[in-house]
Amino acid sequence: MLRKNPVPGSLHKDWDKQLEMLSNVEYVSNASELLWGLAVYKRVRNTYLLNMLRVRTSSIGKYSNHVFHIGAKANGYSMECLSKDTNDFYEENIGLASTKRLEV
Repeated sequence: MLRKNPVPGSLHKDWDKQLEMLSNVEYVSNASELLWGLAVYKRVRNTYLLNMLRVRTSSIGKYSNHVFHIGAKANGYSMECLSKDTNDFYEENIGLASTKRLEV
């Protein structure tokens, strides 16, 4: 189950500090899980989640840093990866995406 907002308290923190904020029933979503969940929620509820909020995912981009979601656009969602090391970057509003582990 995808969290509707960034992990509470995860904004303005680097990757390592954000990971410490996860509960024991959560994990960091990868980019595909996040996009799929956001798209399905939009389709069913006609509401954008994480609209214009930046959240890191567990996926690694071409610059060896974590891909993050930057928000909704007119034709859907946008995923981006900055060319700088965003893992240690905490001056901007970049939170952490998380998903609840489901018991099987």
